[in-house]
Amino acid sequence: MVTQLSTVTYVYAGDKHLNNQTVQDLIARAQQLVPQAQRIELDAAQSSIYDFREATSPTLLSDSAIVILSNMAQASTELVKEISSYITTPHEEQSYIICQQLEASAKKVKDTLQAAGAQIITVQDLSKERDLVEYVISCFAARKRMITRNAAQFMASVLIGQADQIQALSNQLCDDFDTDPIDIDVVQQYTTAAPQVKGFAIADMALASDGAAAVVQLRQALIQGTDPLAIIGALASSLRTMAKTAAAQAGLIASREVGPSWLMNKARKQLSGWNTPVMAKCFELLAQADAVAKGAPGDTQYALEQAVMAIATRGNQNA
Repeated sequence: MVTQLSTVTYVYAGDKHLNNQTVQDLIARAQQLVPQAQRIELDAAQSSIYDFREATSPTLLSDSAIVILSNMAQASTELVKEISSYITTPHEEQSYIICQQLEASAKKVKDTLQAAGAQIITVQDLSKERDLVEYVISCFAARKRMITRNAAQFMASVLIGQADQIQALSNQLCDDFDTDPIDIDVVQQYTTAAPQVKGFAIADMALASDGAAAVVQLRQALIQGTDPLAIIGALASSLRTMAKTAAAQAGLIASREVGPSWLMNKARKQLSGWNTPVMAKCFELLAQADAVAKGAPGDTQYALEQAVMAIATRGNQNA
């Protein structure tokens, strides 16, 4: 929870969920300090200096304002200068300006406001496995609870890039279980019920060339009512990661475009036996399964099994 506020606070980049959460914490803190303040939201990409002046000017309803400026990376030079001037100009009213930038770009905007005296909050980036694991642990610590490291690592691997889901699951586990620390058995009990998690488990089996086990798991998941589209989405996501990893190894794209380094390392180990035609064939079979699952003629289970076996055999189901 944010405890200090400056006249202008700039929330910069990092994980999208943590960035949004930081902004909401700042708003809540500002509302505690000036409960009578008006809350005004502006899109910096579309706002002029006159919009900003109007938002920060006293009105009949209140002399104070909490102004939230989103999309600061697209702010005009004139608007940035106006905000900088606001920082250095004394004001009788107590207002707070909260600027938000989700992407790690347009650093000049941040630097300009920092030089003018804005408070900068650089949000944590959770792209590395160890950072994501530490975030899991911190979610439990916020509830004055503990989780074993292997359980935290499991949650991080299952919920890649989903800090909001990690936080929600952490709260749910704390609410439902008194054990402290929470161990991996408890975590698996919850996560394996998630459709997407089942899909990634099936994908891992197929990519490990264990087609028989993958098909068995697929059939069980469908019998249990798992949405076929969730499984298709997980399979496609795993293939896309492999395709991006191959492109990164060939120097066609930057490694950061693949995702976290540990995810790329995992995909690198799975790339043996793959080539472009095989990858294209598997994507085509997944597209066909997707169409059938959405109502096209055919049997969804059969279409999915064909795709899974193609992945497991690197495109040669007769092997």
